[in-house]
Amino acid sequence: MKTIRIVIIGIVIALITFLIFYKTEKINIGGIWTSKEIVLDGKTLYPVKSDSLMQANAFDIIIDDWTNSLYICNQDTIRANFTIKKDLDNKLRMKLTSSESSLNGNFSLEMDTLSLGPTAYDVYAKLESGETLLYIQRTVYYQSQKPLLPRRGTP
Repeated sequence: MKTIRIVIIGIVIALITFLIFYKTEKINIGGIWTSKEIVLDGKTLYPVKSDSLMQANAFDIIIDDWTNSLYICNQDTIRANFTIKKDLDNKLRMKLTSSESSLNGNFSLEMDTLSLGPTAYDVYAKLESGETLLYIQRTVYYQSQKPLLPRRGTP
């Protein structure tokens, strides 16, 4: 009985240390993105000349990590399923499958991050394959992990 208890405690300690130091290779791209440029089969959907005066017509692109789905929302919604893998060159590739013929195939995925300050940053993602391009942007706000110490004279 004593050896079983020692083995169980050893397994629990090993599991806890594994979970502390485990880093996943999966990138988190889920959320609501705004479009910077959308080109499907060489046809520019966004921005067109009429959109240069009003930015309110930007397409919303929703990426759902739970179902691995990508939605392009405007008048009609275009849906695509995706899987993300790394190439032999360690570059990210996104395989899209959709009823829209231009969103089928392997896309190169390039991510770029721009810091806006201590609590925000912009993330830019570019999906490109042949004559199809999705260039999207999202602003991420986060709270600092360490709360500020109270200062004298402030409420």
